Amino acid sequence: MLAAFCAAAAIGYLQRYSINILAGPIQRDLDLDKTEMGWAMSGFFWTYAILSLPAGWIADRWGSRRALALNALMWSLAVGGMAAARDLTTLVATWSVAGAAQAGLFPGAVIGLRKWLPATRRAFASGMLSSFMSVGAVLAPLVAGALLDWGHFTWRQIFLWLAVPGVSWAVVYFVWYRDLPAEHGAVNSGELALIRAGGNAEPGPAPSAPWLQLATSLRMWLICGQHFFRAAAQVFFGTWFATFLRESPGVSAKHVAVLSSLPPLVLILGATSGGIVSDWLLLRTGSRRISRQALAVVNMLLCAAMFAAAVMSDNSSVRIALICTGCFWMAMGGVSSYTITMDMGGPYVATVFSAMNMCGSFGAAAFPLYAGWLVETTHRWNHVLLSIALIYLAAAACWMCLNPEGSLFDTPAGKETDA
Repeated sequence: MLAAFCAAAAIGYLQRYSINILAGPIQRDLDLDKTEMGWAMSGFFWTYAILSLPAGWIADRWGSRRALALNALMWSLAVGGMAAARDLTTLVATWSVAGAAQAGLFPGAVIGLRKWLPATRRAFASGMLSSFMSVGAVLAPLVAGALLDWGHFTWRQIFLWLAVPGVSWAVVYFVWYRDLPAEHGAVNSGELALIRAGGNAEPGPAPSAPWLQLATSLRMWLICGQHFFRAAAQVFFGTWFATFLRESPGVSAKHVAVLSSLPPLVLILGATSGGIVSDWLLLRTGSRRISRQALAVVNMLLCAAMFAAAVMSDNSSVRIALICTGCFWMAMGGVSSYTITMDMGGPYVATVFSAMNMCGSFGAAAFPLYAGWLVETTHRWNHVLLSIALIYLAAAACWMCLNPEGSLFDTPAGKETDA
């Protein structure tokens, strides 16, 4: 089951990040400038953000089998539908549909993991799910680049090929998966006992979410704020990074696909290291201030420093190395984002996570537009790198102001004074 969800994450990110490599051919074919291409890229994230909470609500009520299979089918068909785009309007509309459908990917996966795994194995599963997102991001430029440069496929044909694994996964998953372990013919009595003994008895309906308390919680806003900034900067690697490389002096066109895969590869290493370090610090100190907050602050500051240094370097190889190092520090500190929702979410972890993820998606939607406009206006990528450094400073500031101890629901709505 874990392998199935990891495959879904990898496929989703393979499809999502492929537009990074295909942006150049799309622009030339449809006669789009960088600002217009930014609109196309950001459309995915606007609909993803807007539909994050509704997607979770649907998954809660339909179950993972129906909701996730339908979403995977829809987003894959939309990816294939990109082949039919003839102008900016149809490009934005089609890519936005893909984003809307992918909003249901992680709510469906998280519900499935909760039902199928004992509590003692969920952290490992969450780490694997996060890693396979980056696996898909690593594969995207390699696969799309190989099809484009070596296979001599057009960008339209590549989008059609990219739809195939998603459609296949959706069909197999719907036929094979069951929402409850007891309903699956391959589950024996020993496995079922292990799952239930691990604290995974059939849950009753969750209490209604305290929306007013969340909306008036300064700590909730800080959690959402740090994720808004972090996601905004990170989306650069899935949208404009390949174009940045192509337009960097000294970077060969044949190396763009390989170099584009480096940041997500580093993200895998950083996230894995960050998870290990964070849990080790919590075990040794018992303090969220140190294991969650301090880890995030230090690594966000280190990340900002790497991007600022990249701005000051004229050597493309050095700049790429600094950027990749910054990605490592960002991923190290980024594990605190997901973990803090579990630490502080109480009985409303899914709601808190969805709210944070929605805000992050708004950041991811806005940055491609901003970056495209900035380069189109100034003709300098250094301004984008400097913007990313400042964005990570803003994320660090949010973490500095956040009190990670206790729960978000320790104080009455509107009474929270200690962030």
